[in-house]
Amino acid sequence: MPFLSQFLTVQDGMVSVADPAAEAMFEAWNAGSQAEIWRRHDGVWSRVYQAPRVPSLVMGAHAPYYTPLAVGFRHMVPYKDRDGVEALYATAGTVSLAHPDYARMLFMSLDGENWTPVETPAAMGRETRTLGVHNGRLYVGAGTATAGALAMGMPVPGAVWCSSKPSDPGSWKQVLYFPDLAPHNTGVVSLASANGWLYIGTENVNGFEVWRSKRSNPTCNADWKRLVKDGAGDRYNAWAGTMRTFRTNVYVGSMSVPGFTGSLAMKAFDIIRVKPDDTWQLLVGDREPTIPVTEGAVRRPLTGLPSGFGMPTNLYCWQMEVYDGYLYVGSMDMSSMLRAGVEAGMELPDMGMPPTVLQFILQLAGFDMWKTPTGLLWLPVTLTGMGDYTNYGARTIRVHDGKLYIGTANPFKGFQVWEGD
Repeated sequence: MPFLSQFLTVQDGMVSVADPAAEAMFEAWNAGSQAEIWRRHDGVWSRVYQAPRVPSLVMGAHAPYYTPLAVGFRHMVPYKDRDGVEALYATAGTVSLAHPDYARMLFMSLDGENWTPVETPAAMGRETRTLGVHNGRLYVGAGTATAGALAMGMPVPGAVWCSSKPSDPGSWKQVLYFPDLAPHNTGVVSLASANGWLYIGTENVNGFEVWRSKRSNPTCNADWKRLVKDGAGDRYNAWAGTMRTFRTNVYVGSMSVPGFTGSLAMKAFDIIRVKPDDTWQLLVGDREPTIPVTEGAVRRPLTGLPSGFGMPTNLYCWQMEVYDGYLYVGSMDMSSMLRAGVEAGMELPDMGMPPTVLQFILQLAGFDMWKTPTGLLWLPVTLTGMGDYTNYGARTIRVHDGKLYIGTANPFKGFQVWEGD
């Protein structure tokens, strides 16, 4: 959490404002960071929930500061529990500063309008990057997943939890615990249900891994099998950040963060697919890995397309969705940040590329979206954030009532929602 680190300090498990001059900044951050849920009905958008402010871990001179219960929601999934109760579940995203007595990572609504926090075991943590349904159960991936969790003294082991009645805290069961199985997997950041199995993708400093269950309803570490390791041939690929089932195959898109694996290089995402026979293929990726694997196999992308579809600033394969016979893939493109800096008069650091190439990249700033009918032929949908370079990410892609929707990440103007048919 680089912004918070400007004015917070952590000592002996306690958090405090670094200096009195920072109080106004912290309060401004609190006031503007209450997560919201909006609903569109009959063409009209309305806010149905705003996370309240609750006592936080941050101490003022005489009492705790109040901070948002949640500062973002990463996922929403409809689920019918074992008692037949249908609800919409949302997961908190980004580390919350809420006091443990109040912190929640799961929220639910029976009607889409009224939302309540759901109590879950403390061992699950207070944020997640993945939520999904498999064989009648709701699954959540746990783990550090952000440096913020470590910085705030709240590390959570990489694990998978599930429940058939999420509103009951006692119903949650841990079905995979990586510290006892493969400890370098510090977070479970994606999951997909396919071919009767549950597939998961991990965060791993040595390169992401993909595992699948050996039983339809896994209960312990012995019920899991590793299918992919070493970031699919490039150890720089630290996160198997996105996962989607398409035509019986499980597609996995990587995410990379400069510095996470020890290298500050900028590396675009790769895409692989895992087949029902447990073999996998590299579809999109560079032939030469950024961090090679000792005695690793030669990387030959089946499509011939390099990492990030040739855009070196496409660091995240951020979302995947299936629509009308195609698999859609959306990116997070850091060129938006670079272009914003240039237009603000900033001098960019040496990017290790010719000025003409950098200029070309800046002209194509904004998230990219591609689609494929087979996994081998890919077609561009947009290369410039829907014509707005400030849309740096296709953060959410969903299908509803026969239409495709894209929710953008845009820190400059605010998010946008696009509708296609």
